[in-house]
Amino acid sequence: MANAKTYRLSELAEIVIGYQHRERVLDAEHGSHQMIQARDVVFETVPEIGFSGWRVKTENLDRVTPKGDATRYRLSPGDVLFVSRGVANIAIPMVHPYVEPFPEDWDTIIPAYLYYILHPKTNIVTAEYLAWFINQPPTQAALSKQLRGSLLKLLPKAEFEALAISVPPLEMQEKIVQLERLRAQEESLLKRLIATRQHLIQQTCLRAISE
Repeated sequence: MANAKTYRLSELAEIVIGYQHRERVLDAEHGSHQMIQARDVVFETVPEIGFSGWRVKTENLDRVTPKGDATRYRLSPGDVLFVSRGVANIAIPMVHPYVEPFPEDWDTIIPAYLYYILHPKTNIVTAEYLAWFINQPPTQAALSKQLRGSLLKLLPKAEFEALAISVPPLEMQEKIVQLERLRAQEESLLKRLIATRQHLIQQTCLRAISE
């Protein structure tokens, strides 16, 4: 990538393992924190806003009361959430519209231990660009080689921290992000078009056999 510099991921962001709640997670009515779990990350296509991608859904987060100080696990707008376990090791920027509904108060939101929290510690890279780069096929292929385990594979934190990230100037990052948004909008519209066409064909065929 022209004019891009390469950094280790650990140079760009502090990486924190999510909170490990050692008891069974219950929907504790008076829990002090809301915890993002595996079920809260979904792939969605929303034609109304031209969105198609991975999303954190916050409307039904379980509440827990962490033991000790949970400040280091707290998510903030502009962070990146990364799935460290399983087969879909994707990154999601904590910006609109990747978080729905977008919380007014982030102070009590923490992710479970199957996530890595990326707290950017420099202003040379944006959350959306960082997530985009991590989600690209070449990066995903490199990460897949580092997975450990047999059933629920894990990407070790040390290997993730060593990941090489190509960082162009901020202006170029914004152009890449805008292009990705347009791609997602096109994907969303095409899916809507296909669904509409299928419906029209079905209705036409049903009318033909009923006449």
